[in-house]
Amino acid sequence: MVSSGDERGVTRRRLLGGALGAAGAVAAGGWLVEEDVLPGRSRAYAVLGLNGAGAPMPDAEPGELVNGSFVSQARGGVEVGWLVSYPPGHPVDAELPVLLVLHGASGDHADVVSSLGMDRFLAIACAAGTAPFAVAAVDGGPTYWRPQPDGTDSSRMLLDEFLPMLERRGLATDRLALSGWSMGGYGALRLVVEDAVPVRAVAVLSPAVTPGDGIMDRPELLADVPLRIDCGRGDPFYPNVQELVDDLDPPPESSFGAGGHSAEYWRTVVPHQLEFVGGHLSAG
Repeated sequence: MVSSGDERGVTRRRLLGGALGAAGAVAAGGWLVEEDVLPGRSRAYAVLGLNGAGAPMPDAEPGELVNGSFVSQARGGVEVGWLVSYPPGHPVDAELPVLLVLHGASGDHADVVSSLGMDRFLAIACAAGTAPFAVAAVDGGPTYWRPQPDGTDSSRMLLDEFLPMLERRGLATDRLALSGWSMGGYGALRLVVEDAVPVRAVAVLSPAVTPGDGIMDRPELLADVPLRIDCGRGDPFYPNVQELVDDLDPPPESSFGAGGHSAEYWRTVVPHQLEFVGGHLSAG
C-alpha cells in the first residue's frame, strides 16, 4: 500500500526527471543496438521502433496471372501449386525471360503476389522502362530448397519439373534470374554456389544464411554472377548477411535499411530488385 507521503513525493519535477531518464535509456539502448552491443537485436529493433514504416501493397493493375498445380515426383508425389505473373500487355504465351522466386519457410508460391506484391511492382517497373519479364513461383515446402534425408528434393523439382513446364508454356528459361526471401534467399544462393543452373542475375531478400551453411564459407563461388542482396538492420540474419556481403569480391549491389524480417520491409526493396533483374535479363 502506498502512503500519502509516497504519493506526495512524486512531484512534477521527479516525474519529469524519471521520464527523461527513461527516454535517455531508450535512446542509449537504440544506439547500443545499432552498434551491435546488445543481444536480441531483432526484438530490440521492433520494440524501439527502428524497423521503419515499411511499404504498403502497391496501387497498380497487374498483368495476366496464371496458376495451377502438378504432382511432384521429386518431392515424393505431393501436389505443388505454382503461378506465373506476366507484365501488362503481354499474353500468357509470351516468350519472356523468367525471374524464378523462391518463397520462405513459412510461405508458399502465392506469397509472391499476396504478400510481396511482385505482380504489381512488376507492372510499375515495366511502365517505368524496365524490360519485361515474367515472375514465376512454385511450392517448395519448408525444405530450404535442398535435398532431404528422405530423398525428396525441392531443388530437383525446380530444375527437372518446374522449369521444363515453364519452357513448355513458351517462356525463355534460357534467360533466367533467381530471387527469394529468407529460406528462399538461401535456396537461390545455394543453386548458384552448386552451379545447378545458369542464371543471368540473382537478387535476394534477407537470405537465411548461417556460418558453415555452404554459402558463407564459399563466397568466391558467387563472384561470377551479378548479385543484389537487401536486408533490414533489424533482421535476425542481418549480421550474417552483412558478413557475407563484406566477404564478396567484387562487392554486390546491396542495401541495409530500416526493417525487420517482414513483408513490409521486403516491399520497400522489391522495386529495386526487379529493376536490377530486368537490366540483366535484357542485356545481351
